[in-house]
Amino acid sequence: MKCPNGFGKYSITNKNEKINQTKGIFFMPIYKITNVGAGKCLNIHGSNVTSLVNNQNVTLWTDSGTNEQKWETTLGSIMYIKSVIDPEFALHADSSKNPCNCDVYKWRGATGRDDVVDFVASGTNYKIRLSNQTSLYLTAAGTSEGAEVIWAAAKNDNSQLWNPTATFVAGSTITETEITWLAALIFYESRGFNNYAMELVAQVVLNRVNSAKFPNSIEAVLKAPGQYGWPNSGTTATYVFNNAWVNHQEYAANQATCYAAARKVANKTSVDENGKAWPANVLYQHSFDNPNANGTGLFKTYTKGSYKLHFNFG
Repeated sequence: MKCPNGFGKYSITNKNEKINQTKGIFFMPIYKITNVGAGKCLNIHGSNVTSLVNNQNVTLWTDSGTNEQKWETTLGSIMYIKSVIDPEFALHADSSKNPCNCDVYKWRGATGRDDVVDFVASGTNYKIRLSNQTSLYLTAAGTSEGAEVIWAAAKNDNSQLWNPTATFVAGSTITETEITWLAALIFYESRGFNNYAMELVAQVVLNRVNSAKFPNSIEAVLKAPGQYGWPNSGTTATYVFNNAWVNHQEYAANQATCYAAARKVANKTSVDENGKAWPANVLYQHSFDNPNANGTGLFKTYTKGSYKLHFNFG
């Protein structure tokens, strides 16, 4: 990342896509996901299910409000759809069956990544496709109670349209230590920029926590190889974890605003200039001369004097 305040040059890249094995602490929206054509919800097969096994079947069922129908996810790209019964298990494509069956599978350490999806907006609803097999979409194979759910080629009908409805946000909270890390990161990456830029620096970290492309804890994201410079001396990440900012000559003047920005993001009250939530697929931040140096497209650029801070989709 190229730091605007002269602390070194590093770029947030996507070289390391290994899933970190340490469970992160993060605010995760919980959804029921209803098929538009059938009017029924994604449902883990069974009654009063309290534990899961690999390849446990997923079907459609009338909305019952039970945990079999609650899923942790974010409506973006490269996401897991995890069961609240056991978030170690995510929606998965079993390609050994024909048609390709939808089930749940333990995602940590899995290979093939047949459990990572993209939410593709379609009007007010979404299509859900496999990230690594973009020709396959989540599909209701019928409309009756207990109908199978499969992964199939794109269709122009309601069998592939889904309506995710947020039911509540999980009670996990970001710790004070993690907020301090985010505040320190904001200090080194964006102090002096406007509040939107400062908050978006922290939002990129949380977006990464919730993306299958990156480690799934704040600490692991900040320490990921080739990202914020850890463990190289004199880089952003080492300053963050050494708490070096408290001895910086600009600490007193910026501490309050950096903490305020970190808390807004942690409390999910940070919004963009139009009052909308930040997109979940903004995964890259850099200060290189080329605004498109990372990611799949430019989201926003913020300016402070001669410094530019670019944010890109991933």
